[in-house]
Amino acid sequence: MRTVPNVALAREASNPKVYLVVGDSRLWINSPAEFESLGFQWSKVLVVEDGSLSDLIEKPLQAGPPTHPSSVFFDCGDDYDAVDGKHYRNCQHSSHCVHRLGETHTDVLLAGWLDNLPESPNVNVKPHGVEDVHYDLHLDWNFLDRMYGPDGLSNRLAGAQLWGNPSSTVPMPFADGPVITPNSWLLPPNPSLRLHNELNAWHQSTSGGLFTGHFDGRGPAPAGWVNPLDEDLDAWFPFDVLNPDGATHRLHSGVYVILRGPLWQDHGHPPGDPFGGWLEMHPIDWVVRVAGPPPDARRTVGAAHGGASITDGTVPVGVSIFPDFEVAYAQIEPRAVQEFVDHRWTVPASVGPISVVMSRDHVDVTVPVTATSGQDGFLKGCWVVDWRTCMDNDHVWVDDHLPKGAQQFGDGEDWDWVTADPAPYSGARAHRSALTGGLHQHYFLGATGPMVVGRRDVLFAMVWLDPASPPDEVMLQWHAGSWEHRATWGADVIDWGAPGSASRQSMGRLPFSGEWVRLQVPAADVGLAGGTVDGMAFTLSGGRAAWDRAGVLRRLPELELGVSPAMITAGVNTAVTLKSQDANTGEKVPGTIYYGPTAVGSTGVAFWRTFLAGRAYTFVVRSPGYADASIDLVAEPQEI
Repeated sequence: MRTVPNVALAREASNPKVYLVVGDSRLWINSPAEFESLGFQWSKVLVVEDGSLSDLIEKPLQAGPPTHPSSVFFDCGDDYDAVDGKHYRNCQHSSHCVHRLGETHTDVLLAGWLDNLPESPNVNVKPHGVEDVHYDLHLDWNFLDRMYGPDGLSNRLAGAQLWGNPSSTVPMPFADGPVITPNSWLLPPNPSLRLHNELNAWHQSTSGGLFTGHFDGRGPAPAGWVNPLDEDLDAWFPFDVLNPDGATHRLHSGVYVILRGPLWQDHGHPPGDPFGGWLEMHPIDWVVRVAGPPPDARRTVGAAHGGASITDGTVPVGVSIFPDFEVAYAQIEPRAVQEFVDHRWTVPASVGPISVVMSRDHVDVTVPVTATSGQDGFLKGCWVVDWRTCMDNDHVWVDDHLPKGAQQFGDGEDWDWVTADPAPYSGARAHRSALTGGLHQHYFLGATGPMVVGRRDVLFAMVWLDPASPPDEVMLQWHAGSWEHRATWGADVIDWGAPGSASRQSMGRLPFSGEWVRLQVPAADVGLAGGTVDGMAFTLSGGRAAWDRAGVLRRLPELELGVSPAMITAGVNTAVTLKSQDANTGEKVPGTIYYGPTAVGSTGVAFWRTFLAGRAYTFVVRSPGYADASIDLVAEPQEI
C-alpha cells in the first residue's frame, strides 16, 4: 500500500473519488467544480493502490447547506445611524478580499491549531445579540507551503492581489516575489503566523432596543442553517459553530482544524504607507478537525521588520525564534533554518549582512538596516525553523556512527552515509537506502557496545520516506541472539517471521513521506523486554528511505488519576480535586495540575471552576520522574 505526503491529493486506482489527505483524514472533494474553485491541479493527484486510503477517516471538505456564508455576508449594505441607535448590517465589502482581477473573492484553505488567546472558538456577544464567532488560528506553515507554495497543490493564490481596507488605488501582490512564502501571510505589523478569523451570524429579526445598537434582521435564514447558541436564539449559522463536524466534544483551543473560506484584508495600504494591516478568513464557510502533524514535522515562523530614516544611522532589526509548541519530557532543538526576505517592502541596498545563530533551544536573527542615498531603509523578512525533539530519556545507539565494534553488511545495497537529500535529522549525517525494487536492506552486527533494553522501554528510529519513490513496506529488525525481533509498517509483503508475533509485529500504515518521522515500538511487542541488542537492520520493500538517530526510550513510571466529584454539573462553580498515584504501586504521588499551559493547582487540593455543558476539559498532571497523565472532564447539564 503506497503512502503519500501529508497534505496531498490522492485517489485509489479503481475509485474516481479524489481526496485531500491531511493527518488522519481523507477530505472528499465532491465535484470537478469544487476542485476548480479551490484551484487544485489534476497533475498533482497521486493514484495509489486500492485500500491505501481505507484507514483514513472520510470527511467532507465543505459544509452541507447549499448556501455558504461567503455567498451572503458580502456587499449586503452598510451600517447606518438611526434615531433609535446604530444599525449593523453584519456584512463586509468584497472589495477588501484577496482575489485575482475579475474575481469577487478567492476560496482558500487554512490549517493550524485553534489558539487560546482568547479561547477559540470565541462567541462574540454584544448587548444586542451575537455578532459573530471567532476562530483564532495558529497557522501550520507546512500546510500552507504544500498547498500554495512553489510546488503547491493549488494555484488559487497565483496572481492574487491585496486590495486593502479601504480599497487602495494601488493593489499589492499577495506573493512577496516569484512564489508565495510565509511573508505573503505576514503583513506588517503581524509578527507571527496567527490569524484572527470570523464567521458572521445571520439575524432573522432586528434586535436591540431604543437608543442601543441593533443587528438588522434579514428575514428567514438560508435553508439548512441552524441556531446552536444559547446566548442568542436568533443567531443563525450554516453549522454548529462549536462542534461543526459532530465529534464527541466541541472544539477547543489546541485542536488542529482546517478552515475554508475567503481571505479578507483588515486595514489597508494607502500609497506611501508601508504597513499592510492583517489578514483574516472572513467569513468562514466550513471548519473540520483533523489530526495535526507530530512535533518533528512542525516548523516555527519568526518575522522581523523595521526601518531606518536618514537621521537614525544604523538600526538593528531582528527576532529570536523559540519553538511555538511543547513536548512533555523533551528538549526541542533547532535543526534547520530557511530565510525569506520580503521584496514588497524591503529596500535591498539598506540591508546589511544577516546573522543567523542557532542556539541550544532557539534561533537568533539580527540584521543592520541603514538609510542609503537619501532613502529610508526598510527590511521585512521571516525565518522558518525546523525542530527536532530529543526526549529526556532517549538513549541514542545509532546516529552519525555505528556502535563500537559493529560490522556493516548489505543485501541489494551498501551503507550510504549522506549529508543532504535529505538533510540529516540529527548530527552531521544520515544513512540512506538505495532506490531499487524488491527487498533490500543494510544492517550491522557484532556491536561490542550493545544496547540494553528495559522491560518497559520503547525502541525507536527516525525515518524519512522518499516522496517520489516511497517503499511499500518498512521493517526494523533487532538482533539479540537471532533476528526474530521485527516490526513492520505498511504492506505485509516481507514474509520473514510469523505474522502477529514478536518476529513480525505490524505497527500499522506507513508514515507520511517527505518528512522525518519517529518510528516507535514497545520492546515487549518484539520480544526484547529485558534483552540485549548487538545488531540492527533497516529493511525496505521497494522505494527508498533515509534513516537517522535510533536507540531506546527509557519509559518513565506512570500515574493513575482519579477525580471527585464523580459527576460535575454544568454552570455551577465546582470544587474539583484530582488525585494521582503510582500506577504500579498505588502509592500517592504529588503533582501539579495544568489546563493548557497554565498551572491551576496541585493534586489532592481542590480548585474551583465553572464548566460549560458538553465541552471536554483536558487537565494534565505532571510529577517529576513520571510521564504526564491527562484526564478529560465533561460537565452534565443541570436538571430542571
